[in-house]
Amino acid sequence: MQPASQSSRAVYSATRQNGWSRDFSVPGVVDGPIYAMTSDGANLYVGGQFSVAGGVAANNIAKWDGKKWHALGEGPDNGVNATVHAMSFIDGKLFAGGLFVQAGTKRVNALTYFDGKNWNPVSDGGENGVRKIDVFTNGDTLISSGFVYAMSIHRRSIVIGGYFHLVGKQKTNGIAAWNLDTQQWETFNGGLASAIPNDLVYAYAFAANGDDLYAGGKFHSAGGVAARNLAKWNGTSWSAVGGGANNWVRGMEVDATGNLYIVGMFDSTGTVRAHGVAKWNKTAWETFGDVYFTPDGTGPPQIKTLCLMNNNLYVGGYFENINDAPAWSIAKWDGAKWSTVGEALGFPGRPWPGGVNAVQAIGNRLYVGGDFSKAGDMFLGSVAYWEDASSRWNKLSEGLAEKGIIGNGISALAGSGNAIYAGGSFSIAGSTFAKSIAKWNGSDWETLGTAAENGITG
Repeated sequence: MQPASQSSRAVYSATRQNGWSRDFSVPGVVDGPIYAMTSDGANLYVGGQFSVAGGVAANNIAKWDGKKWHALGEGPDNGVNATVHAMSFIDGKLFAGGLFVQAGTKRVNALTYFDGKNWNPVSDGGENGVRKIDVFTNGDTLISSGFVYAMSIHRRSIVIGGYFHLVGKQKTNGIAAWNLDTQQWETFNGGLASAIPNDLVYAYAFAANGDDLYAGGKFHSAGGVAARNLAKWNGTSWSAVGGGANNWVRGMEVDATGNLYIVGMFDSTGTVRAHGVAKWNKTAWETFGDVYFTPDGTGPPQIKTLCLMNNNLYVGGYFENINDAPAWSIAKWDGAKWSTVGEALGFPGRPWPGGVNAVQAIGNRLYVGGDFSKAGDMFLGSVAYWEDASSRWNKLSEGLAEKGIIGNGISALAGSGNAIYAGGSFSIAGSTFAKSIAKWNGSDWETLGTAAENGITG
């Protein structure tokens, strides 16, 4: 079950794609949280909700060149004016999506790109980017900027998912793509729809398999085709994927043979019981045993992320039990059975598990970030790595933790060579003061910046 090799794919969504990982849910904290990371091969870009990167004023998006931080744009109007949730880099341009309406000094609608010097709208005029239509009970209509939650590079298009109804002057719900060559919008045959009038619909995650693009999220149909929360686009039309899933799809991944793995809030796929995780083998759904993610078998599953490594499937989230065995927030499927991954991730004196928000495979190591401080009796902070060869958790120096804070751990992991960047809401990395972002070089934590001016400030 090795991941498919797709060098053209630079997906930023709820799960690991092209070497990047993050939790797409908003942690609900301030103090400079980071929600998105990407790279151009030489520089690391971070986006989120902050105003300072190191000692540099940087509005919600910034660049780390390996030695120092840079704002993107000049003067007080650098960056964007609200939260960044998704980013991708292609053709020398950094694309960003989120909740903002201004990039630099220009009006944009939740979507923009930086060309190395200036911020630019995606498409021209006041109808650029994405917009939503709100209809009030008195019949009045308001058109305003939409929201972008997910982004993917598929072939030569920037694919976006979020809450919107218009791209340019064209109608589409929850999904669209900007073709880099034609400079035109693709509306995916009108996009997504709900069975409930005026209900929110959006794509939450993407995965590519050759020319096919899978979209998962919250919807009941795609382009008029019944497709519960999961659909496939072949370039011209939508098709259902095995009856879909009965609740949100939060993450997905395609392996080298074209099998699709999905995770989310669902408890069935098609007519098959599947609690939070399932596999589509191109003709039918395969499930993973009688899986429940709470001790008494009740409540919705909370699977948030997944990763394929060394012929094993790892899933992470917020859960306590799998196949009647304790498995605190991370578990491994070896193709035949589930097993726990080392000692339980949690907090001292707390009788329930911590949470896993992000996973990142580098070589034979599985890096895990989230909301936890220990595995068994070993202090980890909010990050650790697992090696199958040693069958144990390993700490990265003293890990990441913010004393007295529960629930404000790591929300993003990014791999670059043998290094790991961690982003979230924290102030200590190992024994080093590090504000919201730090780099693990393989043996110790490094700050991104100098002394008190490192990291991100909200």
